Amino acid sequence: MTNWKLKATIADRFGKQWRFAQELGIDPAVVSRVVTGAADLPDKEKSRWARKLQAPETIFNRESAAI
Repeated sequence: MTNWKLKATIADRFGKQWRFAQELGIDPAVVSRVVTGAADLPDKEKSRWARKLQAPETIFNRESAAI
């Protein structure tokens, strides 16, 4: 299930998912898998991503995935 809040936040802050991935120094496919729900992030990465996005870590919760 796509996390639309996460996707929208990435778009608002970075324009494109690949730019966010570049900022994090990771493969864009990792961002895509997290956004689509195909992969979960470890807590340490949730913290790092949330800081970069200036968003709460709850943005990664499946319950808050819908807009």
